[in-house]
Amino acid sequence: MSHSTKKTTKSDIIVGCILIAILGYGIFCAATNSDAFFSMAKNTFDLTKQEIYLIPCGMLLFIAFWLEMKNLIFKPFMQLQQEREEVSKGNMENSQAIEDEADSIEKSVTRTFNESKIEMMKTKVQKIDQAKVEANQIIKDAQAVAEEKLKETRAKNLLAHEELKKELVSTNEELTNAVINCFHITE
Repeated sequence: MSHSTKKTTKSDIIVGCILIAILGYGIFCAATNSDAFFSMAKNTFDLTKQEIYLIPCGMLLFIAFWLEMKNLIFKPFMQLQQEREEVSKGNMENSQAIEDEADSIEKSVTRTFNESKIEMMKTKVQKIDQAKVEANQIIKDAQAVAEEKLKETRAKNLLAHEELKKELVSTNEELTNAVINCFHITE
């Protein structure tokens, strides 16, 4: 597996120092071959010499595995997570822009609705006013027709009254003449 050139970071230096310390510890254990050290390890941890010699190797393998996983899994995973956060952030900005546009459209629709409502109210008031004028005109026309009919009726009644009066006078004269004739005949 080929490795690309990369910058040495602070964590890489710390890991290198730990590796050197572990390697030095392993070399120290092997070089000293101290029975006191091995008996303490056996009594405390129940380890054999071979197991003690494998501890630094296991540490080295774990650190090497960790460094490889850092490049193979951890970095790509972190990049994916960062890309996902950036996309989410972009989506949040887009959703905010869409929400702002929706608010703007809602305000525009509300304003248009209110203007239409006001216009409808003005039209309604104008129609009511026009209906009032027409109603007043109809009332005036009806009053004029009623007054005309009243005049005609009064005139007819006056003529009828005059005729009745003449008829009454004529009947009164006839009765008077009949009564006078009655008295004249009996005398």
